[in-house]
Amino acid sequence: MRCLRVLIPLLLLLLSLVACHPDDPVATRRFEQATRLLPVEPEESLLLLDSIEYPENLNARQNARWCMLKGQVADTIHSPMPYSSQLERAVRYFKREGGAMEQAQALFYLGRAYADEKIYNGAQEMYQEALALALSEKNWNLAGYIVSYIGDIYEFKATYDLAEEKYLEATEYFRKAGNQRSQAFAFSNAGRQAAFEDSLDMALDYMKRADSLIQGVGDSSDYASVLNGMGNVYRFRGEYEKAKAYLNKSIVWETNDDDVPTYSALASLYIELGELDSARYYCQLAEAPTMNPHTHIRLYYKYYLIAKQEENTNLALSYLERYFEKSDSITLARNDADIISVEKRYKHNHLISENRILRKSNYRYISLSIFILLIASVSVIIYQIRVNRRNRIIIAQQQAMQEKNERLQMLEHELANTNAELNQISTQLEQYKNSHSSEENQALLSQYAERKQEAERLMSQIQKQRQDLFQESAIMKRLLKSSDKVIAGNQKSLLTDKDWKAIYAQVASSYPTAAKFLRESKLTEKEQQLAYLSVFNFEAKREAVLLGAQLDAVNKSRQRLRRKLGITDRNLSLHDYLVNLE
Repeated sequence: MRCLRVLIPLLLLLLSLVACHPDDPVATRRFEQATRLLPVEPEESLLLLDSIEYPENLNARQNARWCMLKGQVADTIHSPMPYSSQLERAVRYFKREGGAMEQAQALFYLGRAYADEKIYNGAQEMYQEALALALSEKNWNLAGYIVSYIGDIYEFKATYDLAEEKYLEATEYFRKAGNQRSQAFAFSNAGRQAAFEDSLDMALDYMKRADSLIQGVGDSSDYASVLNGMGNVYRFRGEYEKAKAYLNKSIVWETNDDDVPTYSALASLYIELGELDSARYYCQLAEAPTMNPHTHIRLYYKYYLIAKQEENTNLALSYLERYFEKSDSITLARNDADIISVEKRYKHNHLISENRILRKSNYRYISLSIFILLIASVSVIIYQIRVNRRNRIIIAQQQAMQEKNERLQMLEHELANTNAELNQISTQLEQYKNSHSSEENQALLSQYAERKQEAERLMSQIQKQRQDLFQESAIMKRLLKSSDKVIAGNQKSLLTDKDWKAIYAQVASSYPTAAKFLRESKLTEKEQQLAYLSVFNFEAKREAVLLGAQLDAVNKSRQRLRRKLGITDRNLSLHDYLVNLE
């Protein structure tokens, strides 16, 4: 039982290790810190999340939490999304453990990851599934963002009519959500698509709606962005004064020091007006740092147009060559960046794959260990049950033997008392023979007969009790088991020195008179062994098996032993002769 107390807790521990991958406490602390920092210091929050290099090594719940935090940071500062493989695991977790909105958010982030990896069909599938969940929960705000990202894919594919349709759909969801700022940008995006399609009246209408919405809720940079859009639409319409007014107003409202796109738009406007000095001035202003590298490349084309209008052919060709050169370089740089991104993602996935293989291998070893331990535990339990059962049987047998021994001792004590009474009565009879009346002597004789009969009864019970104890002894069971299913004469003796000692001891215990008689008889060792074995009352064939002798040899040895012991009565067996000695 002590073994079981050790094995069972160990088995439960190993099972818990396989069934449950515990939380990483370091990751948990970083998640908590990142959550607190996200609203005020999103960059610091991102650093904490990126310090967990391989979130795949976390358990499913922590990996899902890491992905959601990383997505929320991306929503705030436009940082990269987690890898799609990481988000796929998060989606599986939320589909198993999370609610509808957690599933929708995870699917939305997975769609964005697919889009970043140029897997546009996969992105569309994730967006559609996420949109269905958001709409089922009436989360209009999330639905608006999902549809806006669908519009982004259509714009990237230059299907501007579909993009316009999606941005307009987003405006409705943002309206239901009461999110005027996002609704304004959705109208602005729809206006841009309409402008690309030359639907300038429609584009202007969308921009005006964006303008009316953003003034009440957006900050100055948001307002500047919408003013920029308005100015460009007016430029496309040829309404240059209004275009200049809106573009200049955008510069005034821009507070993020990124007026470069507006300067570039003003440069294009003045080129179209033929006011080349003003165009050159705004081109120079547009050379300032900006988040959009394409703006600087387009400046070479604008300088080309200025030089061309000034009929400076050599300079115009120089700018045009530099424009194509830079366009090619940015394309190559983008391709290189894509290649680097793919290589980085491949290396990451390769390491994760190797890690997963190693982890599966470890799990196999642990599972095998658990299986072996389980088999061992079951074997030990079964063995322990059998041992306990056997022990109970042995204890019960020992108790029964003890009770029979106690009964034998009681009978022997009663017999001793009865024999003492017989001796006393016999003495009295001898004394009263001549001095007492015949009636008194007759009474003593009657009493003597009764006690004599009682002594014979007790003697019979004692003999039976001894026989029962003898039959239930360990050596009797061993001899019976050893001699079963063995042919006489085909092997050496089955009895060892230890067996003979047990035989002698058992006969001496159960039939002390017979043991004493045999010790005092002048018998050889072989004859003495046969005599002691005969007390067990085996048939000749079993004795032959035990002694490793032929059956005829055993029968002849019995006859010689009977003659040597002086047993002449053919009807009296050697066993009965020995056990009935007094």
